[in-house]
Amino acid sequence: MLIAAHGVPAYSIALAKSGLDSRRAVRRLTCIDDALLRLPRFELASFRAGAPVRCHPRSTEKPRTFSASVATLKRTDAPLELDAVIALTSITDPPLTESDRDLLWRKYQVPIFEHLVGFDGTVLARECEIHEGLHVVPRNAILEQVDGELIVTSLTGLEYPALRVRTGLTAEWEPAHCECGQTDPRLLNLRPLN
Repeated sequence: MLIAAHGVPAYSIALAKSGLDSRRAVRRLTCIDDALLRLPRFELASFRAGAPVRCHPRSTEKPRTFSASVATLKRTDAPLELDAVIALTSITDPPLTESDRDLLWRKYQVPIFEHLVGFDGTVLARECEIHEGLHVVPRNAILEQVDGELIVTSLTGLEYPALRVRTGLTAEWEPAHCECGQTDPRLLNLRPLN
């Protein structure tokens, strides 16, 4: 990920100042968290200029689900015989609101699950059947909270690496185990920062 970031002009100065501007320096790293803390936070607007957000419809949970962005879900006719709808919210979009959830429930008549996706379309956090926050997917991203704002570092986006990108979102961290049995921390009350 850090090696891929060398090709992104927005990161070049910060990588040089942090001593991470060569492949050799990156290979010597023993802890990615320590390396990320050496970098500043990057503004979402400057990152978006070079990286298209990929949030395409796809069904990954089981055969009878329908996954798409909230906007697509609102304007698409409901496929028959669904078990669930997965609302993909990008870190560049506002999270699913209660009114969105109610609208989608009336339209599809099945449970609605929110998945927060990164710039490359990879799921960063997902809602379980308990519907009490979004479980962070630690193998896909490192999520930090700095001054109340959610900061994202993608561990999968090699074409357009996202290093400590400010999202404009805030959430409460819940480290306690969920009733569904998952032990990953959760993001509760995901919402715009302002």
